[in-house]
Order: sequence, then structure tokens, then C-alpha cells
Amino acid sequence: MRKSGYLLLYIIIILYSSCTNPEKKVESPGSGGSIFYSLRIWGEEGNDSVSCMFQYYAGSINGPVVFPGEKNRVELDKVPMKPDSANLSGPYYDLRRPLQGFNGRHEIVFSGHGNHFNDIRFEFQAFHAAPDWPLSFKKGKTQLKLENFPKKASVIRLSMVDTSFDSNDFNELITVENGILNITESMLKELTPGPISIEITREQENLYKNGKIWMSYTLRKEFELLN
Repeated sequence: MRKSGYLLLYIIIILYSSCTNPEKKVESPGSGGSIFYSLRIWGEEGNDSVSCMFQYYAGSINGPVVFPGEKNRVELDKVPMKPDSANLSGPYYDLRRPLQGFNGRHEIVFSGHGNHFNDIRFEFQAFHAAPDWPLSFKKGKTQLKLENFPKKASVIRLSMVDTSFDSNDFNELITVENGILNITESMLKELTPGPISIEITREQENLYKNGKIWMSYTLRKEFELLN
């Protein structure tokens, strides 16, 4: 009976320890090690705000997440980012900004070792469908115009989904140049005529000496695919 009591107590201790330990390894940065950073920004049509998430890493961009402390300064366009934490992601700094007016150049300032501050500038570009975006078209070559899209060639992920369970959806990386999205007959051949949901996602990743900035924006529209 006494052995059963000891065994039950041991199980309780193990379960308590596993629940109180976070899943993400978090370390404090040493004074001699390198600190890297990652800034992620993402938005989508239909959401009136942009999400911003900043994290520090020790040793490399793939190293463990670190939290330098409450006194560390992380600001986006002179607006402080609030520190927070989650089991899976570890410590991070978070900020939401209105999508309207967010297009253009931005500046992030954050603490490094000691009293050293880093100042990184970048540009965010949300795009939208042109006013003459067609509400329906037939299976064939069609051009869709994207406004506020970079003129230079940019890779996007294009997804087109119909309402049939029997057909294959389209989901591939394609190139857009001068804001012109070319929809070819081969892209539409597997889709069933009727309502089509189209999703266009552009991702950017700017690499710097001690970190990176990743940005993503998604446009969602619908059209009618005719026979």
C-alpha cells in the first residue's frame, strides 16, 4: 500500500513538472554572444489591421529565442511594441497597426548589446484589384490587373478553388510583372464552371547582417467561371 502511495506521488510530481515547463526553449543572451532578430508583418484583404511580431534569437537566426528584458526598447515608427510570450513561439514583441495608411516606408528601432541601438528601414506594399476586375470570364487566357503592385517581376502564390469536390484546385507559384496577372487556359482546365474563390499572396523576405524582415499580404476575390 505504501509503495502505491509513493508511485502516485511520483506520477503527480512528473505531471506537474511537464505542465509548468514551457515547450519553447528560452535563454538569456550572454554579453559575448551574437543576437539576431526577426520581424514578421502580415495583412490580408478584409482585415483592417496589420500584425507585427518581433523576436530576438541567440547565436543565429535559427537559434533559441531570447528575451533581453522589459527595459529593452523595440519601436515601430516610434510606437513601442509590447512584450508578450507564448509556449510555442517563446517571448516576442507585438503590435497591430491600421492597414489604411500603412503602405510605404517604415522604421524599426531596437536594442542590441549594451546601449547600442539598431535602426532598420523597410517598405510594406499592400495591393488591390483594379476597378475593371472582371466578375466572370470563360476558360481561356485572361489578364487581371493589380493596383499598387511592384512593376518589377514578383513571385506570388495563386490559389483558385471551385465548389466541386471532384475537380482539382489550382495552387502554384507564378510570376507577376507590371501588376498584370495572366490567367491561362491551363490554369483553369481542372476547375469546374461556377463560383471560383481566388487568393493571391505576395511574400517578401529582406535579409540583413543580423536578422531578417518577412512580410506577407493576401488579396481574396471571387469570380464566375463560364463554360
